[in-house]
Amino acid sequence: MSLSDLRPLGLALILVAALSPAHAQDPAAGRLFNEAERLARSGDAEAALAEYRLLVQQFPKDDLAPEALLATARLHRILGDDRSATLTVDRVLDEYPRTTEAASAFVIQGQIAASAARSPQDLEKALTSFRRVPLLFGADAFPELEARAQALVRHGEISLLLGQRDDALADFTAVAEDEPPGPHVWRGKRLLGRTLLEKGEVTAALETLQRLADETEADGAERDAARRLISLAHRMLVRPQGGRTPWQRSERFAPGGLRLDEAIGVAAADDNRLLIVDEGAEKVIRIEADHGRWESVGLRDGGRPGYTSGAAHVVTEKQLILPFDGQRVGFLEPKAGRENPLGKMRAAVRGPFGDWFVLARGFRGLISYQTPRKGQELLASLRPDLTDVECDAMGRVYVLDKREKRVMRLAVDRRSHQTVVTGDWRRPEALALDALGHIYVLDTGAKQIHVYTPDGRRKAAVGPTLPMGLELRKPRDLAVDGSGRVFIADSDQPFLVSLQ
Repeated sequence: MSLSDLRPLGLALILVAALSPAHAQDPAAGRLFNEAERLARSGDAEAALAEYRLLVQQFPKDDLAPEALLATARLHRILGDDRSATLTVDRVLDEYPRTTEAASAFVIQGQIAASAARSPQDLEKALTSFRRVPLLFGADAFPELEARAQALVRHGEISLLLGQRDDALADFTAVAEDEPPGPHVWRGKRLLGRTLLEKGEVTAALETLQRLADETEADGAERDAARRLISLAHRMLVRPQGGRTPWQRSERFAPGGLRLDEAIGVAAADDNRLLIVDEGAEKVIRIEADHGRWESVGLRDGGRPGYTSGAAHVVTEKQLILPFDGQRVGFLEPKAGRENPLGKMRAAVRGPFGDWFVLARGFRGLISYQTPRKGQELLASLRPDLTDVECDAMGRVYVLDKREKRVMRLAVDRRSHQTVVTGDWRRPEALALDALGHIYVLDTGAKQIHVYTPDGRRKAAVGPTLPMGLELRKPRDLAVDGSGRVFIADSDQPFLVSLQ
């Protein structure tokens, strides 16, 4: 998830507290708190805030006062008022510093800083808030404190974005080994498994992930994510170590009678959802690949699709569209003193700070947008011919340069770049990454897919004849899902081609 992509999930979120509400010392305080919760559940945020405010004013020494302030801060966040949320959090920390609500207040403080971050330096500020929770609220004094597990996991996630993998590994290990079961612990275990895989500690990683997958009390989404990582590890790490290819067969993927007219783009989310742009039928199709369900909406001039923070997007000539959410974003050309709409977009991806990275014909470089009205062209001095762009789990942006036949990677600070892959491809057109950082390049000229390790070593190549005889005819795009399955949009075939 993008750090700035805080999507309101409903007023009932205030009830998902780090701890159960404290017990009221005064019955009147308890009644005010219950009424505030009822109003929040019904959707009347302003009335709920008034009740919480009254409770704190009338009963500032009651055990429910800091809990009411905490609920107020959460409500302000849901309403998009981070300034009021910050003021409320500061009050909790100033007036109730040794309560368990203060631990949750530090977490909210860190979340606000992370969502507002626009640079690695900003992320360091968020780390400070998360770091304070395990330091000030240790397990000896607070053996059951969900806010501590939450802070450790968020600290680890941000450490990964900053390239501090060992720090992240220590955080996830602490959560997995020392904290009581709960949603943040299950997430921490999954992230521990993934980080171990990235470090090459495959056996330890698979044991961690398998325990999570078998943990019946764990959240179903986390168990499923663990199973997908296990499948990905077997495809990309275990099979090659045994001298086998990552994929054993190819298939015609057409669930539920789906028939494609002219597929030109495909994207995959980590949870194995797929997005297809069918130019011939002028529509975009969303598929739950593991269940075979699909739906479509009409879309003209659709280009390359993608997933950002779980939301499906498609670039068109003039806009970036979230076809199933009804949202549209237009960008201005990155030229000083001019406000011409950006046209002829080819691909787009969102970075960890909420910034968009866009490729458009007529611009050699990669255009970075902090806001849709203010863009900056990157890499233009290299005079590349960029055809695709992706972002990895650590927030680094990758671009495919058709002219120089290379893949370049930008650092999180966007100030430096390096070439991570070069190839003797004929016509490289599409780029994909998997959850472990492997790099996939579609060479439409040779009708081949080339796979490289995260550090650029060649790992596999398939095509034009795929395992079990299926052939690529006119491949246009490719995507890799969370299980390591590869899907190819071939405009000359009425189905997706999949490598299993």
